[in-house]
Order: sequence, then structure tokens, then C-alpha cells
Amino acid sequence: MRPEISQHKWLMENVRNIPPVRFSYNGQPVDSRGDPAGFMEFRVRKWAHVVTYGVLGFFWLALWGHRA
Repeated sequence: MRPEISQHKWLMENVRNIPPVRFSYNGQPVDSRGDPAGFMEFRVRKWAHVVTYGVLGFFWLALWGHRA
């Protein structure tokens, strides 16, 4: 996903203009200034998890929530 993200120059510039964000995740550094494409890939992946589990939770509650 990084090569596709890297092609969007406007996105890379916007990531570089936000305040610097740097942390370690699973032993690997995530750095908005040093690797903006990797930073955006991390954010996209994490939001995909949030949305996926949110939708699954919604359906679970819709199907089984009324029985509780």
C-alpha cells in the first residue's frame, strides 16, 4: 500500500505539515516525518480494523441484542 500512498504528493506534504508523531508499534518505529507513507498506511490499517469491528459489533447487536 505504501507505493500507492507515496504517489499522492499532496497527502505526503500534508502529513509532513502536521505536528511530528513518533512512536513504536510492535518493535517498529512509526514516524510521520521520517516515513509519511508508512505513517498513513498504519492509520489506514488501524481505521480499517475499527470500522470492521464496529460493523461486526453493530450486526451482532442487531441480531442478538434484543434477546438479552
